[in-house]
Amino acid sequence: MRIDSGHLQNQFEAYLKSPEGEKFVDDNSLPLVVLLIMSAMFAVVGFFLIATVILVVPGVKMLFKSLTFELVANDLGRQLANGAAGYRLMLGHGIIAGPTGSSLILGTFDSENVEVLDSLSQRLAHIYLNGAERSEEEATLKLLRKDKFKEHRRRAVPTELADGQNLWLFDIALDMNKVRCSGEQIHVACLVSEGKSGKIFPLPWENVGHLFGLRDSVATPSSDSEKQSE
Repeated sequence: MRIDSGHLQNQFEAYLKSPEGEKFVDDNSLPLVVLLIMSAMFAVVGFFLIATVILVVPGVKMLFKSLTFELVANDLGRQLANGAAGYRLMLGHGIIAGPTGSSLILGTFDSENVEVLDSLSQRLAHIYLNGAERSEEEATLKLLRKDKFKEHRRRAVPTELADGQNLWLFDIALDMNKVRCSGEQIHVACLVSEGKSGKIFPLPWENVGHLFGLRDSVATPSSDSEKQSE
């Protein structure tokens, strides 16, 4: 099955303007005052951690999140309420899923053949767990083994396996109850900004999964996709 990226994006934007889409946006939005209070709490905790001297680094990180209003910027409902400006809907293909939801997925900003990327994501999971079996897999293995989870990180798939496609590996935190499982394949609905860096947010499959045109199916993820180092 082929997904046209332009058509998918048009469908997504139309969905956000529909009554169902507006309700979805409202359900995923926190009031601005709540977000500001949470940011203030981050600042207080950050100053406290800095004062301990031992926990300066995490304290600085929390203070930075507060001063840059990161909680407001990352509020999913606000991103969607703006018509997903600067973002697009993308189908993510699961590679590795950690026990706490820290996961690695494969995706592209371009049109795609779903079966081709499903096959590649399963091959990537096999390489990660079993090592490179061919010389052209060595660069990919080194990339996959750098598996300390960093939310929103993205890395280009090496040309040896990308086969001329614009493919990316994304670190993403998932709720496994909100993804699509079909046989041994995990699919994730993602809101993602284009480019070499940016943000990526998982969307509940039950809300937007129908836009991809895939038949619904639920199954247990394969063993090749079950664990990623935290």
